Amino acid sequence: MEEEITQIDHTLERLVRLKLIKKGLPEDQEASLDKLNGLKTRKEKHRKHFMDQIKELEGKIHELQNAVVKITGTVYPRTSITIYDKSITVMESWIYVYFKYMSTEEELVAADLEKV
Repeated sequence: MEEEITQIDHTLERLVRLKLIKKGLPEDQEASLDKLNGLKTRKEKHRKHFMDQIKELEGKIHELQNAVVKITGTVYPRTSITIYDKSITVMESWIYVYFKYMSTEEELVAADLEKV
């Protein structure tokens, strides 16, 4: 996409220079100039749309990487905590604990909430 826009810019610059040198362009080249300007505008809008989508997806990835479940009460044995594709089954009672999703770990990471 970047290469296409650069190529269009290069062609537009040549046509604009020709227009300035010749004090005008033939009708067919003038039509090409207008068509290229429209094409450039559409390509730039398309690129902006993709960049906005990328930014939104990066935000969602960041949200996924920082998923946390905080429990300020008691978690009883045999309770299963699941975040996305990972889960952990509690084997003993825990009080004030949090579970964090970490994509590099096999299971969820549990830690004492008072240490946070």
